[in-house]
Amino acid sequence: MGIFENSDGSFVGINDKHTANFFICENVGYQWGYQMFFTKIDAEGNLVNHFEINPGCENNLGSVAKVDTDKYAVAATFYNAPPNWSGTPPDSHLFFMDGDGNITNEKIYPNVSFEKASIFLGNPNEINLIYINENRDIDMNIYNYSLDLISSSVYLDTNNSLPTSIIKIDAHQQALSNNISIAISYRNYPDYRLKILTFDADFNLIHNYDYPWVKFASNRLHYANDNFIIASTTEDSAGNTDIRLQLFAPNGVPIDSTITDLIFDSERVTGLAVDDNNQIVIAGSFNCCNLDEAIGASKSFLSFEHGFVTGIDEQEFSDDIQIFPNPTTGNLHIKSDISKIVRIDIYDQLGSVIFSKTKSNEIKDINISDIPTGMYFIALSDEYGRNAVKKIIFE
Repeated sequence: MGIFENSDGSFVGINDKHTANFFICENVGYQWGYQMFFTKIDAEGNLVNHFEINPGCENNLGSVAKVDTDKYAVAATFYNAPPNWSGTPPDSHLFFMDGDGNITNEKIYPNVSFEKASIFLGNPNEINLIYINENRDIDMNIYNYSLDLISSSVYLDTNNSLPTSIIKIDAHQQALSNNISIAISYRNYPDYRLKILTFDADFNLIHNYDYPWVKFASNRLHYANDNFIIASTTEDSAGNTDIRLQLFAPNGVPIDSTITDLIFDSERVTGLAVDDNNQIVIAGSFNCCNLDEAIGASKSFLSFEHGFVTGIDEQEFSDDIQIFPNPTTGNLHIKSDISKIVRIDIYDQLGSVIFSKTKSNEIKDINISDIPTGMYFIALSDEYGRNAVKKIIFE
């Protein structure tokens, strides 16, 4: 669920996994469930420490974030009885761990679930916790480093913008605007999808995007200029499973992507980080073949060079989509030979949407003569859920 670098160059991993182990919980035995683990490796990749967090009944890790030097915030759900037993709700725990896995402070929420939760940093010496509550609304709590509650907000999902079958959520606060981005991976049977919500500083919903996605989505990563990366596994035409990295603009529009040349056997990505050498480090469970033979058949951490831009940039358009004239004095024509464009959003260089249009059949022309002159980015979505972004100049 999270990998982080300590001040001494070692790495810490805090994660959960679904295992076939036999659980003994409240004198009842059952097989299969989630366990939480703390893992530490040194700078050379040698295992230093590995142990289960709160062994016994089943536990579920909601989120983890690095908040200070060798200090990590963890949100987790601890079950008091086998999950789904009526009348025995779980307890949720918010706590700090140091670089050696010791719990240094803890806050307990009885009868609450943090299974769909995300921790991220906000103001200095504060942490934000967002989670989906039992009413499918979004709660946001802000704490200081003593875990004292500073403020609490709730987004009431009166418009049913949240899906029902949520798998996981990830959130972060944008440095320039203080807007909050939430990425929600969910299942709309039989498909998997990704929803990206953007809230303003007062926790009002301002953007809502929905994309076709894949089953195993990893943690988001806060990147330069408030762009963020989401990693996933994707299957190629030969049936091999590769890693796909997708870069999003602050408002949730996809602006760049890449697929690694590493090949995996139906495994998953669970975490992302960027090291001091500007390499992306990926955590997960891998069975791979394109690694050095000395590494072996499986590895928990991979790193590789990336070609992402560090600001909002133009995405490669597919050859079948054209926008003209560019530069424009106000009127734009959109041409697509193989699909229909059904949604258009234009946003400025800070990621703020300044024009939107949605049409059920097809959008072929728009007029933007009311916006100020300058450079903008136009995001288009077709009837199949594909997305593209191009830079335009309005004179």
